[in-house]
Amino acid sequence: MINHKETSILRISRWMVWVGGSLILAAAAVICIEVLMRSAFGKSFAGVDEVSGYALAIGTTWACGYALLHKSHVRIDTLYFLFPRSVRPFLDIAALIALLAFASLLTYRGAELAVLSAQFDAHSMTPLASPLWIPQGLWVFGLLAFLVVILSLLWRAIRALFSGQSDLVSNLVGPVSIEEELHEELDDMTRRQTGTGENS
Repeated sequence: MINHKETSILRISRWMVWVGGSLILAAAAVICIEVLMRSAFGKSFAGVDEVSGYALAIGTTWACGYALLHKSHVRIDTLYFLFPRSVRPFLDIAALIALLAFASLLTYRGAELAVLSAQFDAHSMTPLASPLWIPQGLWVFGLLAFLVVILSLLWRAIRALFSGQSDLVSNLVGPVSIEEELHEELDDMTRRQTGTGENS
């Protein structure tokens, strides 16, 4: 995980990941309650599957920006570390541009769908009859925030590349190496042991 300066993008991303995670936890709690009620009393809530699906979709996109800032996305690096260090920054920027293209297409199509749902007053074909533009709009909002994070990282990476700071490019957007993961785990283990010792 990279230590970013406390910027507005990082603060907003952190807030969004907390909201998204809370939505998913709330949906999981409601599902557990429904399962217990169904087994104990033979009753269930209407629309639990629908609402939990919305929560999962919204929570996922709202967490994407934070995950990218902290390098939590899956990235295939089988060949990456076989390339010379001088080539890796270009691969990092190319990967970020590819992610930008995919996220832009997804955001555009998602926004188009949300607008159409609002125009035609589309509702879900469930007992709740939810206006579809609301969950779709919240889902697209997460994608828009993700795009802002990608553009911010891409701008910083390109500036670093042209200023001769190629190591900074990999630090910003490159994949986490095995050595970095091991170092992070060891640091985390040390912090936990220190915290346990202080508590005892």
